[in-house]
Amino acid sequence: MKKPKILIIDDDPDVVESIRITLEANNYQVFGAENGTEGLRLVKVIFPDLIILDVMMDTVTEGFHVSQQLRSRDPHSEYRAYSKIPILIL
Repeated sequence: MKKPKILIIDDDPDVVESIRITLEANNYQVFGAENGTEGLRLVKVIFPDLIILDVMMDTVTEGFHVSQQLRSRDPHSEYRAYSKIPILIL
């Protein structure tokens, strides 16, 4: 059976690791990104089933900008195919 893929986008490696340990112990495949730019790149590569997204990273609102790009209603958005991925914001 295929493991669900979860992408954690957070600049705190301790937070990423603590979430990773819990999720992997429950049969999820976990990927981590340390900022929004890397997270958006990985969304295209792995097409996760869920994104866990920190709001405050390099900037105070970086997480909101990432979610805004993923939820863009622009039909020409490069992230249009990923707009239905659930996002859990920390």
